[in-house]
Amino acid sequence: VTGLYEDAYLQPRDRADARRDLGLPQDPRIVLVSGGGWGVGDLRGAMDVALELPDTFVVALCGRNEDVRSALEARFDPDERVRIEGYTTRMSDYMAAADALVHSTAGLTVLEAIMRGCAPISYGWGRAHIRVNNRAYVRFGLAEVAASPAELRAKLAHALAQRPEPDRSFASLPSAASVVLETIGIS
Repeated sequence: VTGLYEDAYLQPRDRADARRDLGLPQDPRIVLVSGGGWGVGDLRGAMDVALELPDTFVVALCGRNEDVRSALEARFDPDERVRIEGYTTRMSDYMAAADALVHSTAGLTVLEAIMRGCAPISYGWGRAHIRVNNRAYVRFGLAEVAASPAELRAKLAHALAQRPEPDRSFASLPSAASVVLETIGIS
């Protein structure tokens, strides 16, 4: 790990290759809806909004929350332009494949999405530290924040209109460990 993220995020990843490797469709826009490792937040609402948009495929990541995964599998038909997954170790690939990320617990995942060129939107949780994160995302222009389904619809439509380029600048930054060691006087 170079920073607080996996080294895989520093390596270029072709979107078409990532989609093929994950078994995802090549043509429609892909929205990744994630509730983090806990699978929390308004995943169903985010999926409903994303599916209202034309030519959009949704991948829902439910983390380790099997109750949420089961509920979403019962609600959404796979023929409805949807894939529902549990916990994954392939986030880097999913973000390379996706055009936009709707994430309820945000955090470091927002920076990883930026690195992959996947437009991040924080939506569906807004509790505890997420409120502070959301203010910082807006202040520093790191991610969009949506407080309602209507706001999510507008921000998602805007994000899908133009997929951002991957941000390769992270590769030139020092590792988190080197910064800590330098701060305490160990080089």
